[in-house]
Amino acid sequence: MSENREKPWRDNPEDEKFYNEDYLIQIFEEENEEEIKKAAEIHQWSQDRINSWKYYIPLRRKTIEQTRQNSTQRIADNPVPTAAEISMGCYIEKIEPQVREAVVELRSKGYATFLSGFDADGQRIVFECKDLKDFQLPQDLKRNFLEKGVDLSLEDNEIRMTFYNFFTLKQIKKFWDQISSVLPDLSHEAPICLTNAAKEFRNVRTPKNSKV
Repeated sequence: MSENREKPWRDNPEDEKFYNEDYLIQIFEEENEEEIKKAAEIHQWSQDRINSWKYYIPLRRKTIEQTRQNSTQRIADNPVPTAAEISMGCYIEKIEPQVREAVVELRSKGYATFLSGFDADGQRIVFECKDLKDFQLPQDLKRNFLEKGVDLSLEDNEIRMTFYNFFTLKQIKKFWDQISSVLPDLSHEAPICLTNAAKEFRNVRTPKNSKV
């Protein structure tokens, strides 16, 4: 969120905090109008960018908190993971609800997902492998999204949506469901997630007689 340029806080040390991304996220989460105004002046943010972050950063926080509560309840109710959860290295409840079904579908098609959900003013799904190297998104899908205020982009190992409009979680879920439906089946099982968090999950949660 902060700009990568010469930091002027040598002249005013009190401005240093406005180059700390965690602090910038915090002031939007807390809806601290005074500090947001100061940050906007320092970074010369447009009003459209400010309005977007005012909407999406608090929504992101609420979604993460709800996901954490769901995960805690899942552990209390049924801590034994399914085979799919062992493979991806987390409980299904750990995945943000708006992207959850898309991740499940993509993994069923063989994609090595490991990170998904909110970015500052958009959404993304990241893959451990270059699963998307030879794939191009349908132009009509990209055009349809853009008409609604969504810039849809794709890299070798990432799908990203940047929002230029305000959407509910239900609407965002529909976007992800559309995206996951057009990606081709890779005709193999999704690789076991190899992030440190996934490995730790399997160490703690995998039944002793499991072969994983």
